[in-house]
Amino acid sequence: MTDVQFEVSHKIEPGEVVALARSIYGDNADLGCESYFEWLYRDNPWGTAVVATARVNGRLVGHHAVLPLRAWLNGQEILVGQGINTMTRRDYEGRGIFAKLVSLADTACREQAIQLIYAIPNSQAAPWFRTVLRYREVASIPVWVRPVGLTGLLRDDVCPGRFLRGLSQILDVGFVPLLRRWRSRRNPSRLEIRPLDRTGPEVDLLWQKGRDTHRFAMTRSGAYISWRFLRCPTRHYRIWGAYAKGELCAYVVARERMVRRWPGVRVGSLVDLFAEPYERGAIGLRLLVAEAVASLAQDGVGAIMVQAVSGHLASALRGNGFFRIPRRTETWLPLMVRWLDPSKAGSESPVPIHFTAGDHDMG
Repeated sequence: MTDVQFEVSHKIEPGEVVALARSIYGDNADLGCESYFEWLYRDNPWGTAVVATARVNGRLVGHHAVLPLRAWLNGQEILVGQGINTMTRRDYEGRGIFAKLVSLADTACREQAIQLIYAIPNSQAAPWFRTVLRYREVASIPVWVRPVGLTGLLRDDVCPGRFLRGLSQILDVGFVPLLRRWRSRRNPSRLEIRPLDRTGPEVDLLWQKGRDTHRFAMTRSGAYISWRFLRCPTRHYRIWGAYAKGELCAYVVARERMVRRWPGVRVGSLVDLFAEPYERGAIGLRLLVAEAVASLAQDGVGAIMVQAVSGHLASALRGNGFFRIPRRTETWLPLMVRWLDPSKAGSESPVPIHFTAGDHDMG
């Protein structure tokens, strides 16, 4: 690798990273947008990203970044990192560039007081993360699904015929009203459900109430939630809050997205949620899931998905018609961590865990 020059810094040139991403992945709503990298690497309230690069004659051929984040671990808030947007040009694969970039980023992260790195690899990459990068799995993240309507799953450009689409519309006449009735309505605490277009100290207070019920959870603050979901330049999120006498006791974040494996199919996702550890928090979460389901169904999505692990999540989802996909499928993803301090590498698994899709699917 004598012809490859490596560097690690907090600098980012969005244009060249976009060019590298397009050469590897083609069109991508996130990676093909310069403002996405500016938002993700520069505007993060927890700090500027650590960026490791590899160049040949000045041209970017490799890229790896670590996003600094805050997490609640065993009663203390610590600085952690998420490795993201790792890319190597096809013609430079197999030359050890990725391993070198990770090593450089690790050194910079230690200097920045980042204590551990977490990752959510797919089933093909997970063994490599375990054996080569020495990550350890601490949880499996289940997937929950709620059907909404057959028509939403059969878009015009992918439907195999007019007959099948017409049949789905007929079935939805009875199917959709039945599903829409299957949602939580019980509200003994008389909570108010309303959309949020900004977040602030009320989220800070909610986080302080609920954080001690989890041994591991990503820190949620008003500033962070605002940056993460309300200021993202490439995705549109909606947030609803549950209020008891004007006090926030739970929130849910949702969005619509396309399914990569089935182009043209549109689904809804509940990407983040949090509730205080009291009865009104549990009630609020059930009502919020119901509100999000109704809103996404009104928009015509075919199904709604949730990828999260949390102690107070199951009852809110089951009460609104969700079912959990069996664990033997590849839809469950591993939450893996790697301590940068070798003395902590054997630490016990931090259970219970609160971790959602919004904690790793950055965009």
